[in-house]
Amino acid sequence: MTQSLIALAARAELERRRKSVSSAVTIPADFSTFAEKFCTIRSRSKFVPFKLFSYQVELSRLINQYRSVHVFKSRQVGASETIVGDTLHQSLQVRGMSSLIFSIGQNESTELNKRMRLMPRADLVRWEKDNTRELRPSTGGTLYFRPSSTTAGRGFPSVTRIVFDEAGFIPNLQLLMAAAAPAQEMAGEAVNMVTISTMPEIGASSYWWQLFLQGQSVGMLQEKIEEARSGNSGFLWWEDDYGSCKVLIHRK
Repeated sequence: MTQSLIALAARAELERRRKSVSSAVTIPADFSTFAEKFCTIRSRSKFVPFKLFSYQVELSRLINQYRSVHVFKSRQVGASETIVGDTLHQSLQVRGMSSLIFSIGQNESTELNKRMRLMPRADLVRWEKDNTRELRPSTGGTLYFRPSSTTAGRGFPSVTRIVFDEAGFIPNLQLLMAAAAPAQEMAGEAVNMVTISTMPEIGASSYWWQLFLQGQSVGMLQEKIEEARSGNSGFLWWEDDYGSCKVLIHRK
């Protein structure tokens, strides 16, 4: 009898804490405010506040404006953190939103899941689902994490956003995209797909690089790359002939 009362009291306390957290904290509509006020990222061996560079703010705006965004970046520019953070931010604001995030393999998928899981302040989110394949905040949408097998994109009734991290290194990217496409057909107009990658070892023969080349001439793309490399910000974006957004991020 005593144990039952203790269990009931514990459940009541958890519910009280849940309600106090959800009522006390308001998620900012602006991603940069959300990131800098409520999020941390891992830097070397410690966690530091997620302070955004101007190009990260712009990248967040672009992935919410365009249905198709392809990001070609150099290493260690914080682009993956930006996309992961923005996707988390969107899921906290829209309960019906579902996102599907693909990585090269299971280890990479687990690591990206962990980075998102640890990003928000501890008192901000209560996770209803909390495992390496699925995160779901109690007041938001669902975030699915999968490695890049051709069957990984099947079986999802409706997905608002699909992200392919290090897409250039996914050998079966074309098949994976085809398998995942039906998951967005029922989600209406508010859907988008984001690919992000450094240059893969196989270079121009990768399917991702062919996607990045589409919609502009090779000569124009070479000019854009040189402009990004020589510019002060190292950030450049444009809309290609098919309406997709292309982004270059180069840090010296």
